[in-house]
Amino acid sequence: MTTLESAVMEALHQRGRLLYPETLAAILQRPRVEIDRGVESLRTQQLAWPNRCGQWQATR
Repeated sequence: MTTLESAVMEALHQRGRLLYPETLAAILQRPRVEIDRGVESLRTQQLAWPNRCGQWQATR
């Protein structure tokens, strides 16, 4: 797992709620493009997934 993926997972677990990529970018102070790559990578690993509104949630 890359440092970006770890940071995204930590942010999703800390908040305990669904987060938009824009919110994750603001929390982690990273560009939205990097966050998009990170969450998609986590999705392919089945560690996080989006809902219909585009909010992301980590596996528990």
